[in-house]
Amino acid sequence: MKTLTKKCGIITAVATLLLLTAMLIGCSNGITTTEKEDYTPPVGMGAIRLNFNKDIARTILPDTADITDFNKFQLQFTPTLNGGSISPIEYTDSNDLSTPINLVPGTYTLQVLAYIEDAGNTFQLAASAEEDGIVISSGGNTNKSITLKAIDPASATSGETGVFAWVITPPSTGTINSATLTLTAIGTGTTQSPINLTTVVVSGKWESSKLLPVGYYYADFAITRNGVLITFRHIAHIYQGMTSTFTYEFSDNFFVLLSGTLTPTIDYEAPDDHAPVLTYDDDGDNNAVTPEVDIVNGATITLSKTGTGGKLTSATLTVKDAADYSTINWYCQSVTPRSNLSAFTVNTASGLFSIEGFFQVIVEGVYTADSLHYYSYVVIEVTP
Repeated sequence: MKTLTKKCGIITAVATLLLLTAMLIGCSNGITTTEKEDYTPPVGMGAIRLNFNKDIARTILPDTADITDFNKFQLQFTPTLNGGSISPIEYTDSNDLSTPINLVPGTYTLQVLAYIEDAGNTFQLAASAEEDGIVISSGGNTNKSITLKAIDPASATSGETGVFAWVITPPSTGTINSATLTLTAIGTGTTQSPINLTTVVVSGKWESSKLLPVGYYYADFAITRNGVLITFRHIAHIYQGMTSTFTYEFSDNFFVLLSGTLTPTIDYEAPDDHAPVLTYDDDGDNNAVTPEVDIVNGATITLSKTGTGGKLTSATLTVKDAADYSTINWYCQSVTPRSNLSAFTVNTASGLFSIEGFFQVIVEGVYTADSLHYYSYVVIEVTP
């Protein structure tokens, strides 16, 4: 069995590309493979040769992979004008993909399916593509590029699964009283049983994974350290046959999302991440956002309990592109959202930020164009 494992990732949605180039050269009334270099089809025939780019990169979207991580490929040529009947072609070695295939001259539709073998030794469809109007000429030479895309979770049927994985570095000091992860399907509200993150420790890190039905999930963390509970929410996209990984480092005061994300994608085309763009009021008037200051995702905003030293006692966070979202929710120290607010004020008098330390503020946006959930976050530091 092969598992897609992370090679890189950042929290902005990452694209992963896999280029399948079909070279149509000439052809046969059946399928014959031969040497890959300097191939000449039989007289009166044509042939097709497939070339795959080796790179696939993904953002808790699926992890980075390449063409060798797919365990099986199926190619189906269907004649639409003249041509000949062709049985499905199956490869279990990606090195065979460039083998020339003889075809009867005519016009064809080509469907390409790519599979990954799961833990149960069964094959799950992970990517597909279809191209119409492929013309095979007798002795001819035609080039055709085909883009293969990941199977969208929205089109999944019952029983299709993917993997959610996590690698979390616990703090070097203090006592972790408890650490749990709860995964809830967005839309249906179906909640998985809470996971004790501390159960599996690999080289000093909380590291494990869980098989999930494909779809979109809230990932809610509840960490109690030195008797103080901190909760925060992230969003994970689970694709068929693929692994989506969260990687965190837990400092002495808070979790920092280092990498992890959603990007599946013969060209392997990844999903987009439409994270809300945040700004905040840095002039201390606590009124309008004047001047607007763009926030880098995950940046730290410092509030002072006394307001001295030029530090803010409150700040107004605003979704700059709020018009692009049908719903906006804010989360801080709770999984209960503040619904449909384009702005959110943090201040040391609110109770949420009345003690010193670091806190995450998460903003979730339901993107109007695709009705999917995306998020950004900032860290609030409260000082004396």
